[in-house]
Amino acid sequence: MRSRREIPDEEAGVQETAPGSGVDSQVTASMVVRDALAALPDDFREVIVLREYTSMSYQDIAEHQGIGIQISCC
Repeated sequence: MRSRREIPDEEAGVQETAPGSGVDSQVTASMVVRDALAALPDDFREVIVLREYTSMSYQDIAEHQGIGIQISCC
């Protein structure tokens, strides 16, 4: 029998996860969101947190904040 010589395949590892993805990108995204929220005035930050993290309706948020809801058209 003839022995086979292993030849490196240029495509080997192409489908592997790229560096910087996964946990690293999630941590980076979380830091960016946290910093952006921290830069907002308290009232704006509270509205975003109530909507995105507690899933409150806009009506409930408006009542909580003691403000009305402005509906715009077109």
